[in-house]
Parts: sequence; C-alpha cells; structure tokens
Amino acid sequence: MKITRAYPIGFCKGVNLAVQKVYEVIEMYPHLPIYCIGQIVHNDIVNQDFVKKGVKILTVNKEEAIDSISQGVVIFSAHGTNPLLIQKAKEKNLIVIDTTCFYVKKEMQVILKYIKEQYDIIYIGKKNHPEAQAICSLSSHIYLIENLQDAKQLHLENKKIFLTNQTTISILDLKEIFEYFKKIYPSIIFGDELCSSTRLRQEAILSLNKNVDGIIIVGDKHSNNCTNLYLLAQKKKIPSIMISNEKELDKQWLKNKQYIALFSGASTPLSLVQAVENTILEWQKEG
Repeated sequence: MKITRAYPIGFCKGVNLAVQKVYEVIEMYPHLPIYCIGQIVHNDIVNQDFVKKGVKILTVNKEEAIDSISQGVVIFSAHGTNPLLIQKAKEKNLIVIDTTCFYVKKEMQVILKYIKEQYDIIYIGKKNHPEAQAICSLSSHIYLIENLQDAKQLHLENKKIFLTNQTTISILDLKEIFEYFKKIYPSIIFGDELCSSTRLRQEAILSLNKNVDGIIIVGDKHSNNCTNLYLLAQKKKIPSIMISNEKELDKQWLKNKQYIALFSGASTPLSLVQAVENTILEWQKEG
C-alpha cells in the first residue's frame, strides 16, 4: 500500500500561533488562573493538553464566562471574538490574550469598512460557529446564510451589498452561492475570505487522481474545516473516513486499498497524522 501525505498538513499558521501562545502564557503566569474563553482551536486532544496543564476552558456563553472571572488571564480563541467582550475583559483588569487568526482579523476590518460605507453584508458561514458569531457581532447589518436555500430566502432592499464568507467554508459551496447572488444583485461586491491553508487543502482533495482508492482525514469532528474536507472527499466518490486519532483506524476499511491519500484539518497536530501513518505501516509489516 502506498501512503501519500497531502500538503499542507498539520497546523495552519494561525492555529500554530494560537497554540504556541497558550503554552507561552502557561509559562509566563504560573501562579495565576488561566481561562480559555471557548476552545482555542477545534481539536479535543489539543484542548485536553491545555487542561492537564491547569488551563480552564469555559464553553458557556462568552459574556457569562467573562462575568464569572474576577482575576487572572483570559485567552480568546483563534476563531475571533466580539470586540466588546474583549474590551469588557480589559475593563475588569484581567490580563487579555487575543489569539484571533490573522485572516479573521483581516475579514473583520474589511467588513467594518463596508459597514461604514453603509453596505449590507451577506456572510456565508456556519450558524453557532464561534467565527460566525464573532463576525455577526460587529453589526446588525450582517446577514448570515449557510447555504443556497438560505440565500434564496434573503431579500435585501439596499443596493449596496458586500458578500463575504467564513474562512473555513467549502469552496464548492462558495461558488454556487456567489453565482446565485451575482444574478440577483448585479452590483454586488464579492470578498472571498477563504484562508489559504483551507483553500489549498480543499484543492488538494479536488485534484486527486483516479489512482487514489482511499482518503483518510485526520481531524476533530467539531472542526468545520475538517468536516468540509470530508464532504469534499465524498463528492470525489472515493472511499473516505475522518478519524480523530490512530485508535479510530479500522483494519477492515484498509483492506485491499492500494493508494491512500492522508489529509489533516488545519487544527490537527502533525503528531496525530504521524501516529496514523505509523499505525498503517506497522499493520502492513504484520501482514
């Protein structure tokens, strides 16, 4: 059996910076309580390692989380946060660490620019995802849609419309929705904010050749970018599985496979990918 790693693999730059920042904070403030407001990244293994080192991850409503903290360090996740909540934490004299991904920060700035110019914003994202929540917190003129069905139910009177998207959305979904809105609002301005790491991983799946007879995606099931990789893999009609770690591998699924393409989500540590690959290689040796 041949195993090929698809690149990029492992953490994306934004996730890597966020995770490193948490470990730095643990070293810098050994005597203070440290709180993560929501999961820093959507990978349970990463988050559990933070917990083992004493970090408290608060997954309740973010505003309630801030209200419950009287002292210490608060770390805001890579997905982005309502700026008013960050300001509130600062006003409580908490030590604030904002790990918001560069791409999300950039998108926030672009959206605020268009809102200032009196545009309505159509935002393609996943409802209740922390990134989408952060973006939608910026203004009441932001309209969240998830799919083409939502798009067809949205009717805006404003002629000034800016369309953008969550950084981890599917490129195929984007194309379909972009084409629809172009017909409805001829003067619409498009702002594709898909992050480069997400785009490259998705394009790698879509460009797989016919020799590949199995796709393994290593990633957390709560991760939006991992889920979209899996959905794209299914559209290729190549047998595909998504697993969190090597313990979820199924020998039976691997049977008779000749060429495996190994992918990971942007929030998946490279060590997990390596463990999956090593397990497959060990099984091969055993026959």
